[in-house]
Amino acid sequence: MSNYFYLPVGVEALNQIAPGWKIASNFEWDIFLAGEQTSYLSDVDSGYPDPENNQKRGYGVRGSLKIIKNTGHASLFLLTSSTGHPKL
Repeated sequence: MSNYFYLPVGVEALNQIAPGWKIASNFEWDIFLAGEQTSYLSDVDSGYPDPENNQKRGYGVRGSLKIIKNTGHASLFLLTSSTGHPKL
């Protein structure tokens, strides 16, 4: 099991690209504060220990792009995203 504590900092931009169409982009930087991982090896064999590892540093990044079509009654979202894994 992994538990992470981090502070997300990000920006989002929204632009109209044509009548009724918008594009939104998002970028987030996750500032790592602390973390702990526990490996439950005893689930495999009761003779194995359950080691715990503390993580003291790292970061994560995340981004997304949305294309929005306003139809007057509803909005259609097309979404892509990319997530970076925490770096040690």
